[in-house]
Order: sequence, then structure tokens, then C-alpha cells
Amino acid sequence: MNPLAHIFRTLLVAVLLLAPAHPSLAEQDECMVPEADDWSLAAAEAREHKEPIVVIFTSRHCGYCDRLKAEVLRPAMLSGEYTDRALLRRFDIGHSGKVVDFDGDRVRARQFVRRYQVFATPTVLFLDDQGKEVAKRIVGVNNIDMYAGYLRDAIEASRAEL
Repeated sequence: MNPLAHIFRTLLVAVLLLAPAHPSLAEQDECMVPEADDWSLAAAEAREHKEPIVVIFTSRHCGYCDRLKAEVLRPAMLSGEYTDRALLRRFDIGHSGKVVDFDGDRVRARQFVRRYQVFATPTVLFLDDQGKEVAKRIVGVNNIDMYAGYLRDAIEASRAEL
């Protein structure tokens, strides 16, 4: 083996072994808005706090979803902007298996997505504790700089409908 390659390999191994085990930025962003698969629990929490449920439909390889998380949701969650205003939850449209619906019944994840006619990601819905839409949904990202305002307005409109 080339001596330079050996040194590089040794240094790389040392760096990897000594690197702190912190979650990546993507993992941190995922933690900001919890993923839900039991909507009856979300409904109970929303009912208790008299808040709308904001469902952010995402998909694994959605660059716009990543931008939305990093540039809008993460800063808003860190600032506490949505605290006592809305219950935010994520749902990956590629989720397989079953989820618990708003009424406590188990349904296929595909049926859950199909019910809301979500075809593009990100799609953001504003629901009451029964799973009924109470404000105009936001589909896609046209202008990331304006998105926080659109989201804030839709949350306020959904609160007014509760």
C-alpha cells in the first residue's frame, strides 16, 4: 500500500473513532416535528388544548420537504412560535403498514394518505380533532421566503374554525 494512502486511512479511522456521536442536522430536524402514526392520540391532545392539528405530509427524497423543515419549521419550533397555537405532526406518504385513525380504528397508511388526496409533497393540512380540514391546505413550496407567513395565516384561520 502506498505510504501516503496508509497515513490517510489511519487518520480517517482516527477521526471517525474520535468524532462525537451527535445526531446529524437532518436527524435533529426530524425531531423538531414529531412523526405520527396514532392520530387518535394527536386528536386527544388537540382537543385538550383546543388547537388545530397541522399535518405535514412529506416523503423521503423530497428536497422541498427538507428545505421546509430546515428553513421554516425548525426555526419556528425552536422559537416556540407554534406553542399553544397548533399541534404539528409529520407523516411520510411512503409509510407502510397501518396507522391508528382519528376514531381509534387501524387503517392502512395508503388509505390515510388517499383520504386526504395527497399527491405532492410537502402538503400541509389543517385539521380538527375529527380529522376534518378546517383551513385551506398548502401544497408544495412556491416561495420559501413567504412560506412562514402562509403557514401562520393558515394556522390562525384553522384556530378560528375550531
